[in-house]
Amino acid sequence: MTSRIGRVWLPVLLLLAGLFVATGCDDEDKIVVNSEDPNDPPLIVTHGPDIPNGGFVQIADFDPLGVPIWVLGGDPDGLDDLSVAALTVDSITLNRYIARPDTSTSGCLAFSYGDTIPANQILATPMTLPGIPFHSMLRHEGGLFQSQPLGSYLGFPDFVALSPTLDDWGGGCGSTNGMVAGPYTLIPPAVPSPKTVAITYVDQTFHGVKVTLYDKVGATAVATYPDIRLVLTTSREQTASP
Repeated sequence: MTSRIGRVWLPVLLLLAGLFVATGCDDEDKIVVNSEDPNDPPLIVTHGPDIPNGGFVQIADFDPLGVPIWVLGGDPDGLDDLSVAALTVDSITLNRYIARPDTSTSGCLAFSYGDTIPANQILATPMTLPGIPFHSMLRHEGGLFQSQPLGSYLGFPDFVALSPTLDDWGGGCGSTNGMVAGPYTLIPPAVPSPKTVAITYVDQTFHGVKVTLYDKVGATAVATYPDIRLVLTTSREQTASP
């Protein structure tokens, strides 16, 4: 009796085992592994501007132009993958400047190009100034990114903050045309009594200029620049005695 029951149940057990194995295999076939597409880093196609020997010299009779920094970026994943371009500058050297005094007797400013204020009375040079830790560049069409200009918008020395003998001009009859910066009021002990001055020449060098281009996942490409020298002056200063 027992052997007959065993013979009856054996095919049933084998059938159930087959179903279990088939079900398990079917579940394994349904496992899907999702893998993200690999990200390709951005690249810098070209960058500028070209730095002339000796640096840039600009006439700043009105507003100083400065030097915009730009990069043209690309990305194998498409230009939409580009995110941010950041400009950094390690340090800035103020090499030299010229301050001219107001010699007017009419009450309206008139700066003499025959006289200068000794620089050490205002600010000793050369002087190392802090750099630019981070500047987010403006994005234009496609992969073009451009900074605000170095030497005017970015990195121009704040003479009043740097010098204990300069103060803001109190106002009056005059114009800011024909000067690089100012007018300012020069105060004692630099002079016996307050005197109005204008900065008519500024010579700076920007060190460690670099642009880092980021894509949307943080991959980067870097463009480095040589030291950039920029001289801002006026048309009258170019022909004046030092």
